[in-house]
Amino acid sequence: MVIFVLGLALVVYLDAAMLRRRDGRLFNKVFAVSPPLTFVMAGLILFHLAVVADSPTNLPPFIFVVLLAVYLLRRVRFQQLAGTGKPVPPDEAGGYPSSVLVSDAYNVILIWFLAMVVIGAFFKSAGEVFPAFESPMGRLLLSAVFSSTIALILIARASQKFSGRGFLYNAGLRRGGRSVMEVFVVPALAGLFFAVVSSAIIWLRHTQPVTPLSEVIEATTSTFLFAIFLVMAILIAPLIEEIIFRGYFFHVISRARGERFAIYVISLVFAFLHVGQYWGDWAAIAMVMLLGFALTILRARTATTLASIVTHYVYNAGVTIVPFYFSS
Repeated sequence: MVIFVLGLALVVYLDAAMLRRRDGRLFNKVFAVSPPLTFVMAGLILFHLAVVADSPTNLPPFIFVVLLAVYLLRRVRFQQLAGTGKPVPPDEAGGYPSSVLVSDAYNVILIWFLAMVVIGAFFKSAGEVFPAFESPMGRLLLSAVFSSTIALILIARASQKFSGRGFLYNAGLRRGGRSVMEVFVVPALAGLFFAVVSSAIIWLRHTQPVTPLSEVIEATTSTFLFAIFLVMAILIAPLIEEIIFRGYFFHVISRARGERFAIYVISLVFAFLHVGQYWGDWAAIAMVMLLGFALTILRARTATTLASIVTHYVYNAGVTIVPFYFSS
């Protein structure tokens, strides 16, 4: 959690640096610390210390979230005022410069995080309305649904600046003249290879490591929730994750820093965001990292997200089905 917050703080720093370069005088004016803000922050801290349990432990994340909300509000104000001056025009293809796309990507990350914090505050009371969601699996599914929905909404809006050709094109969901072999056959074989290797590693181990995800699965007694989990893991997660990572963020980073840099960043971030699920199973974490590199390289070489989507679908389905073959 600490590393995650530090990463978000870095995003805020990089985003603020971009805004300052755009208009330093306006930035200093909009983001100046005012006395009213100081009093409000002091009041919120005192309220937190008086009301929230384990306040000293939870206070730093609370302060970060409040400051992030203030930053985003002032960011909107900055964009409004800067837009009345010299707005950045799109190019001939309807796309915008990489600096604009990167700034929008920072905004997507920060808004998504803040929205998840707000929604997470309501998860604790969800069990009173939907008793099934009192379980860890229920909370996991709720978090996944809201997280994915918010991310897709933000990305669909931000990706409009890639071009004027629509979301499918902007997310890389077009073949782009590539052959069936390049887009479907080779990616499917790659996904099957990773699924067989992962399943073999799991099957050949004498004891299976306990991970946060395995604990949630083992604690699930509801067949209905487990069925939803399988549907999301096999049918929904691959598509959404590829649109987010290889569709949107890969495009932004490759435009700004080149494809090679984008391959490393996307692959490592993809692996890092899965570490929490597989913590304790280092072989699984290594396989996810290798898979992330394979998915991103496919995206770069084929120039379409469809290739990585096919690989991801085959892999997720394979690691669910192949173990049954080994055990038969």
